[in-house]
Amino acid sequence: MPSLDYEKEKGEFTDFYNRNNLFHKKACYFIRGRLNSLFTDSYDIDAITSRIKDREACLEKFNLKYRSNLEIRNVPYTIKNYIYDLLGARVVCLYEDDIHYISDTLSKNFCVLNIIDKISLIESTDDQFGYKDLHIDCTLHDENKSFLGYRKHSDLKFEIQIRSIIQDAWSVLDHKIKYKKNKLDVKTKNQ
Repeated sequence: MPSLDYEKEKGEFTDFYNRNNLFHKKACYFIRGRLNSLFTDSYDIDAITSRIKDREACLEKFNLKYRSNLEIRNVPYTIKNYIYDLLGARVVCLYEDDIHYISDTLSKNFCVLNIIDKISLIESTDDQFGYKDLHIDCTLHDENKSFLGYRKHSDLKFEIQIRSIIQDAWSVLDHKIKYKKNKLDVKTKNQ
């Protein structure tokens, strides 16, 4: 039952995360396999990877993006319902021009729930600085859910990030810079 008790919901999310770890690992392999089959002979793909988001990163994301708004509005919540990127995959292509073609292919092969276009977001403002890519929240198409090998993955929600190899390199640097800054800020506060 959803509630407004964060500690209770955090405990339930932790139990869910731990209980489903093996299933999620297999689901990441499944998603990566589907992407490999879609892009093996098309576009200039540098890499296709998948991962399970770290449990603490999931909780941090929920706290930053959703918790206060839900609690202010007195809306009970279940944390796992707000973490669309618990399972994620990344398609890294050589050329930025291929990103939208890859996105179109994904839209034909998955049910798209949401798209966050960080490319347009960054390019539309002069004061924004950061990495660019396209994030697509997906599930399997209904017609695929009936296939024998797909049934166990029919309820999965996952995020696919698409970026060029240059954008991928920049995102690694951007993450390192922000991570180091946050570590320095914490260290300075503790002194």
